[in-house]
Amino acid sequence: MAKKLLPLLAMGTIAAATTASPCAIINDLYTESGETSVAGSVAYACLMSMPFESNAAVTWITEYSKYLQFQSDLEMLAKPPSSYLSNKVDLLGGLESIQSRASRGGYTSQYQFDADVSDLISSANDGHLYFDELCSLSAFSFYSSLSLSAISSNGIAMPEIYVTADAGMPSQGYNTNVSPVHSINGVGVVSAIEAQSNYQNFQDPDARFNNMVLNLLVDGQGNDLYGLFSRDTVWRGIESYNVTFVNGSSISYPVMAELMASLDSVSFGDANDLYNGHSPTLYPTPVIRESHNIIAGYYPDIPGLEDVAILTVPTFETDGYDNSAEEFVAIAEYFVQNASQIDGKKKIVIDLQNNGGGVVLSGYGLYSIFFPNETLFSSTRFRSHEAIDFMGTIFNSGNSTVQEIGYNSGLSGLVDAVKPDQSSFEDWQNVFGPYNIGGIPSSALFAEFDFATTDLSDDPVNTDGRGGVLNATTSPFAPEDIVILLDGRCSSTCTIFADHMVSKGVKTVAVGGRPISGPMQALGGIKGSEVQLLSTIDNAAQEAMYLLNSSISGNPILSSDNISRFYGQPHPAN
Repeated sequence: MAKKLLPLLAMGTIAAATTASPCAIINDLYTESGETSVAGSVAYACLMSMPFESNAAVTWITEYSKYLQFQSDLEMLAKPPSSYLSNKVDLLGGLESIQSRASRGGYTSQYQFDADVSDLISSANDGHLYFDELCSLSAFSFYSSLSLSAISSNGIAMPEIYVTADAGMPSQGYNTNVSPVHSINGVGVVSAIEAQSNYQNFQDPDARFNNMVLNLLVDGQGNDLYGLFSRDTVWRGIESYNVTFVNGSSISYPVMAELMASLDSVSFGDANDLYNGHSPTLYPTPVIRESHNIIAGYYPDIPGLEDVAILTVPTFETDGYDNSAEEFVAIAEYFVQNASQIDGKKKIVIDLQNNGGGVVLSGYGLYSIFFPNETLFSSTRFRSHEAIDFMGTIFNSGNSTVQEIGYNSGLSGLVDAVKPDQSSFEDWQNVFGPYNIGGIPSSALFAEFDFATTDLSDDPVNTDGRGGVLNATTSPFAPEDIVILLDGRCSSTCTIFADHMVSKGVKTVAVGGRPISGPMQALGGIKGSEVQLLSTIDNAAQEAMYLLNSSISGNPILSSDNISRFYGQPHPAN
């Protein structure tokens, strides 16, 4: 395992040799006027002028592939079941193809290489799998002012696609007949949206579709959620979106590029201001909300809903502020208990639209408010491969001090894993396996948390009488009086919370999606329970190497052959 991924070429390499180059044109425009937006084709030409070092790229692929083997579903992505609604992708094979092209001079620009790597990783449609340090893709954001909305005439009829600015005209008092969109660049509008959505980080096509059109919501920080149809960090060869309407009229929206890198130490914002002309009011004043808007409670002022409470949970990201995890569950419990016991609310809607997940314990904490003081079931697996076997063998080879080093490395399951029923494993090999699960070499099921030993003071969970600030003993609402509202984009911790609620008989409602008949997935995002940073894997590998090196002079933990395999090269122990 290499000590770190090799850095890609610095942004400074885009400097142009002559003032006539595309990069020089952009630089001169900014210097003279402060303008940060240029024609998309000019930005693309600038990116294509970046040099490319094939040897560095080939080595980078070799190193990144070592990290990618920790991705838990590599085999299933390459050979998915027939029920899988997204495209199959062989990530390791794809990297080999990119590496082969790089080695034989198939790239002329760093941007070409970065774009291929980005598209390959993004094609897994996995919100936990991403690489955001590809330097050339952080230079520009491609966009147009085209914003699309999917609107049903009565909430039941199949929605049609409208240009958002047109869709808002009747509600603003304009006496005009608004026509839906028929096609974009000669392609049917629904097909065009689906094609653009292929690199979105949701596994379900309806969730990806919802991410491409305007959302009448706000995110966890109160910001509007704009559709991503005409936004990308990769140039798709589209200089303009030529929109044809059902009534035969047409309009063209040029594709521009916003400079996202900084010049002269000046940082630039994005192009969201293009969309700020129409912001409908959707939520009433909350009864209570967390100070950073990560959770809020409402009583709808609508006839017929007097006995309904609404809890909006746009995120479970509770680790960004001091005490936010405690405040998150404390506000949730206060609102839910008051709604059911004092304010006469008989039913509750939990709004999880666009919830991308967050801290797993906060998901369990919220669940334990609705179903308190239970023994919680949790389970996960990791992909069993040689490197993680070596690391687990090393961390489980010594005394408690060695095991503590492994535990603190940050990789789940390596040390002190317990079964979902909270009982212990016999040894590391019982954890590692490998067990063939759907064609994937996998570990045994193990609990995400050992709740008997996990400190729940900072992340309260009301389980087995250890709830801390959460101390209810009875459910505030019956399962049949709880509905979860979803739009398919629920991911990660959000799916864990929703799955546990559904297991109790709670119903879900999924809204939006592609304008076709039939059901859609309520949980269309990544369902993995844990995301690992490359730096976490690197740290665990370094700790294992340190312990291994310390053992070599005496009683080596691994055989000479396995030491060489772990290091990826012959080792002096041989």
